[in-house]
Formats: sequence, C-alpha cells, structure tokens
Amino acid sequence: MLLDHEPKDLDTGQPVAVGFADEGDVYTLPGNEIEGWNGTMISLWSGRTTRLPSYEECTNMVDAEGTRKQQLTKNGVLCVRTSAGNIARLKLTALGSDGIGSDNRNMFDAVIWDAS
Repeated sequence: MLLDHEPKDLDTGQPVAVGFADEGDVYTLPGNEIEGWNGTMISLWSGRTTRLPSYEECTNMVDAEGTRKQQLTKNGVLCVRTSAGNIARLKLTALGSDGIGSDNRNMFDAVIWDAS
C-alpha cells in the first residue's frame, strides 16, 4: 500500500485514497510521521520482532498506547484502529526520504481485520 499526504480509507475492501473527505484514516506528514484522522489511533508495535503481531496483539497495543501520530522507522510495524473500529497492521517496507517536498511516499504491507 502506498501512503503519502493524501488520506487513505482503510475501511474499504482495498485501501483507497479519498482526498480530504471525511472517510480518510491515515496519511503521512513531513518528517516521516504518520497521522490518524477521524478518530483513527496508531501504535508502534514494540513486541517481539521475530514475527508480526496478531489481531489480538494489535488490538491490545492500540488500546494501551494508541495516539494520533507516530514516527515512521525503517522496518517498523504499526497497529491501527480505524475510524470504523477495524484493526490494521501496517509493516513499513519502503521509507520515503525525509518527507519534505514531494517525496513523502511510504510503502506498507497491510493487513486489515474486520472488527465485527
């Protein structure tokens, strides 16, 4: 999933860019930060690094440490609670430069679990 300054809605079947409409969940900021929108909360996974977190682990992490913004780090894994309450795991696979100017594009492997 490509993520840049244009918000993406993670609550659709496939994450889609929604411009600055009210459906957006996450977007990036200068300085390699990711920000949640519309009540979306983000947590940097700090558990074991030999495997990716499960749905339950991501849910617990976001509940305990979720904030609106997180710094992106190389190979970092984020747990996200979307505006609709779904849980996403975003593993950073390509970090943009410093996020200044037009190169604030970041690539993620994304898994989104339906919370219902």
